[in-house]
Amino acid sequence: MLSSGGCALKLKAISDDLMETRQIIARVIAEHSGKNMEEILAKTANDCYFRAEEAVKFGLADRIITSLADK
Repeated sequence: MLSSGGCALKLKAISDDLMETRQIIARVIAEHSGKNMEEILAKTANDCYFRAEEAVKFGLADRIITSLADK
C-alpha cells in the first residue's frame, strides 16, 4: 500500500520555504517603498499587477522611463 505521508511532508516544506521567501521579499519592498510589512503582505496576498503609474505611486518604482534619453 502506498502512503502519501512523504508527499505531504515535502509539500509542507516547500510551502514553508515559499512563505519565508514571501516574508523576505515583503521586507525588502517595505524598506524601499516606505510602506509597512502589513501593507505589502495585504497587497501581495493575491496576484496583482501595477501599471507604471501605479507602481510609482505605490513606491515600487522611482520614475517611468518613456525613451532611452530618459535614462
